[in-house]
Amino acid sequence: MPLACDRCGAEIESESSAYHVVIRIYAGVPDTLPWVSPDECEAEIDSLVDSLEGVDPELIERDVHLEMSFVLCRRCKEIFAADPLNLPLDSSGGTIPDSI
Repeated sequence: MPLACDRCGAEIESESSAYHVVIRIYAGVPDTLPWVSPDECEAEIDSLVDSLEGVDPELIERDVHLEMSFVLCRRCKEIFAADPLNLPLDSSGGTIPDSI
């Protein structure tokens, strides 16, 4: 079964012409945490649990860790690699080439 580009929908002839992109987003954790007493720690945990009551567990998980994967054709891979953060092109009028 042929692959299709997740960005443009183009059919990808063979697996060797496909590009796999994996994006992993996770919450940062400080190198050190301030010392707190066990009572303060327990109170903080209780407060956090209370604030999350009724929130969809999937939303909580996505806020801490999210992983996505895509299959791209050559052109879409070039577009993505040239500007992965989707920033505006510079004022010099640069363009993304059709091929390399």
